[in-house]
Amino acid sequence: MSKVVAIWNPDTGIQELHPYDRSRPNSLEGIKNSWASLSDSLKHSSLLNEFRERLDREWSIETGAFEKVYELDRGVTITLIEQGFKAELIYHGATNKPVDFVVNVLRDQYEAIESIRDFVARKTPLTTSYVKQLHALLLSSQSETDAVVLGASEREPARYIKIPLLKGEWKQQPNSPDRDGVKYEYCPPVQVASEMDRLIRLANEYDSSGVSPDMLAAWLHHRFAQIHPFQDGNGRVARALASYVFLRAGLFPLIIQRNEPAYIPALEKADNGDLSPLIDLFGAIQRQYFLKASQISEQLFAPENELEVLLTQLEQNAAQDRAALDAQLRTVFALSDKLLLTCIDQFRNIENRLVTILQSKAPAAWSNLAQSTQERAHYFHAQIVKHAREHYSYYANMNEDARWVALTLTWTRKAKIVFPFHALGRPFSGSMVCAPFIEFRETSDSQDAQVNSTPIAKEAFVFHHSDKTEALATRFQPWLQLALNAAIAELARNL
Repeated sequence: MSKVVAIWNPDTGIQELHPYDRSRPNSLEGIKNSWASLSDSLKHSSLLNEFRERLDREWSIETGAFEKVYELDRGVTITLIEQGFKAELIYHGATNKPVDFVVNVLRDQYEAIESIRDFVARKTPLTTSYVKQLHALLLSSQSETDAVVLGASEREPARYIKIPLLKGEWKQQPNSPDRDGVKYEYCPPVQVASEMDRLIRLANEYDSSGVSPDMLAAWLHHRFAQIHPFQDGNGRVARALASYVFLRAGLFPLIIQRNEPAYIPALEKADNGDLSPLIDLFGAIQRQYFLKASQISEQLFAPENELEVLLTQLEQNAAQDRAALDAQLRTVFALSDKLLLTCIDQFRNIENRLVTILQSKAPAAWSNLAQSTQERAHYFHAQIVKHAREHYSYYANMNEDARWVALTLTWTRKAKIVFPFHALGRPFSGSMVCAPFIEFRETSDSQDAQVNSTPIAKEAFVFHHSDKTEALATRFQPWLQLALNAAIAELARNL
């Protein structure tokens, strides 16, 4: 007999947000403002629409791939994102389903995300009718789904059969999957309508009361998944609803990559009452796509786009006091100085102990803690640009003021742990990034010395001129600790 796990609690139904969680600071406000500024600067360019189309195509591919509706080769995935959903772009062996079926499903899912953008533009509250419409759009090309027929006795195994798929209608039979000997029970069909009415009412209340979008998206996604109101396609609808929240907040659709390792564990933590990992994951994904968005601005500076740049700058200068705007944007550098001092304090806390450890291997080991000056600000530019492009997928603007702090450790080798702070995007829109790395020199500081440079943070730290100092410090400290942990681990591997 399978172990039964009740995902939806029959005694309480879906849980409301805790009052403490509702007042959680909005860590994405800076991203929203900077993205709005960047979008405004690109509004006369085709690049913005092209970026949004690629973003929506990526969402369309990944949301179905995660549910294993189809499999797609990674190379073909990139091609489809860049060129659109065309059957001739999917070569033989690139998918496990008929090509026409895959293309039709992709187009359905693309139509669904476009529908969300249109719905957001109308600025109307979310409704259960629209949730049903989303479901029908997402599953438009799918006509059947799997169902389980239990054996007449415990000895007779269950059988899987195909049954007609209900589109845009609440489920009529329980959908309690059995995975690895565990049966997961969701909301029973008789209570789906009332629970969905309550879910949407609460979501609209939270939205109008200013709940941060990462909090609201995580709550709505998880509580919807607990109800599991449809016969099939619930995961895709859950991600569509989270995307609605983010798009309504002026951010990016929620793209969960098919190989995202943190997604299922975060949902399981939410099942046990802890929504924080899911909130953190959603926020990290928003910051990741904001970094990718910064690359659009660099394309503007290609020679063929020079006229558009000049016209945009002329329009902006005519519409506002440019000097006042620049002064406002540059307040972010004062914030970076405070974060840099935090890094220096952390380095000082560990420097002596690190040297003692290294001296056990090489008695002459020593260290040096340094930070940038106006004359040395250009140090590490090549590494910063390389890591930004290849590891974090964003454009590092090195034309603006940059600063860094570096801890050099010398024993039989030489290592530098570097935390650089630099501007993001061009034109500068008041956002900065810290993307740390560790590098090892095999011989000396000579120009021909072999250097191995490795990023040490899974996620680059992004901040904005509108961030509040206290909230920024609270967000920076745990990120800094994880980055330092990764640096020490990398150092241990290279002793």
